[in-house]
Amino acid sequence: MEQENYSKTLNASNFWYAHSYELEPDKDSYYRHNHSRYELYIFLEGDLDFIVEDRVMPLKSGTVVLIRPFQYHYAMIKASTVYHRIICNFDRSLVYPELYSFLDGGRELFVWDDNRYRAAFHDLESHLGQYSTGDASLLVQIYLNRLLMDLKYRIGTPPDSHMLNPAVSRILKFINGHIYEPLSLKTIAQQLYMSTSYLSQTFSTYMKTGLMDYVKQKKIQLAQQLIVDEHIHPTEACKRLGFDEYSTFYRLYKKYVHELPSDGK
Repeated sequence: MEQENYSKTLNASNFWYAHSYELEPDKDSYYRHNHSRYELYIFLEGDLDFIVEDRVMPLKSGTVVLIRPFQYHYAMIKASTVYHRIICNFDRSLVYPELYSFLDGGRELFVWDDNRYRAAFHDLESHLGQYSTGDASLLVQIYLNRLLMDLKYRIGTPPDSHMLNPAVSRILKFINGHIYEPLSLKTIAQQLYMSTSYLSQTFSTYMKTGLMDYVKQKKIQLAQQLIVDEHIHPTEACKRLGFDEYSTFYRLYKKYVHELPSDGK
């Protein structure tokens, strides 16, 4: 690739693809965020730590990060150097059912040391501009599932990672273990033997979001899976996730999923 800024973005109803190369990236432009789609983050060149929830991952060229829905993540650039990456956000509907167990498994870091994939993505980008929207979506599905299958059998030692903060890890472990129960700042603080002020401040400092905002998004994520994948009625999903009022559930679902609850039928 020539030494100049490069950006290729493709957007469809069920995926978003971006291939970017920046000579002098703005360190402050990469903020902590999440979304309802899965993400494959392919790091090609630069000097950064990648943060997913409470994990800090110093990445090397050729590392792939698999990010699950509603996991907070961002790139923390450490030096004034080039930043080259490929990002693919995609709906679960694009993935073959045979790969669901891998997609939702515990692995998140992979070593990608094969240059053939650079050529594959170049080929993908060159064809997408020529295809109709429907055929472009089909082509992305083919490439995506091929890459996921390869990652499933990828052998190699992934980069080391470490905890962002021990207290945050305790908080996240408790939330994930009790996500189907009614949760409040006060109940979480009591169970973890922390003051509400310390709990709230520590979580927001490291996670860059409010604790209860995180809890609500996590609950809505699970509710969405129940509604779409298991065809559970929204009112039942609301009850299972510990919401007292359906009106609250309805409002949060619309806020975080950007659509109205549906029973998936």
